[in-house]
Amino acid sequence: MAAHDSHLDWPFFDEAHRGFARRLEGWAAASLEHRHEADVDATCRALVRELQPETPVILSIVNWWQAGDPAVFVEPGDHAGELETAALLHVAPHLVHADRTTWGTGAARASRFEGVRRGWAWLPRRWTQVTDDTGVGDPRAATAEAGAQFVAQAVERIAAFCEAMATADPAALYARD
Repeated sequence: MAAHDSHLDWPFFDEAHRGFARRLEGWAAASLEHRHEADVDATCRALVRELQPETPVILSIVNWWQAGDPAVFVEPGDHAGELETAALLHVAPHLVHADRTTWGTGAARASRFEGVRRGWAWLPRRWTQVTDDTGVGDPRAATAEAGAQFVAQAVERIAAFCEAMATADPAALYARD
């Protein structure tokens, strides 16, 4: 195995997991476009739909940005807003510019298209048109402490989900009335 997948040698991964990981890596190399503006959610869902029939392992997608409670924040914002900035201040503070006086307000211009504004249509954001500072949401209230609280919530919820998935019966994934 390559260095990047040495975790598959851990004792709780069996040959089914290792084989699936090899197929996943092959599929990703052949199928995914590695661009920032790609619709990651749609790509991941397509991946799960394509690979699930090939493995007894129950596949799922988890978005850790949505797993924590945004009520931790005054104004969570969107891209580089308070939530994302606080999480980065906790996890990787060296990636956040230390001089807060240089942080923008995160003010964003609304789309000219009603469907995009209402959320039933989507198109990639052109950052130079949307905002002056590439942020959508005000990061200035972000703290590492709020980031730690949010990340801890996300980790707890995701861990509980993974534990439930690990013990789930693949033939009974949905409740019967």
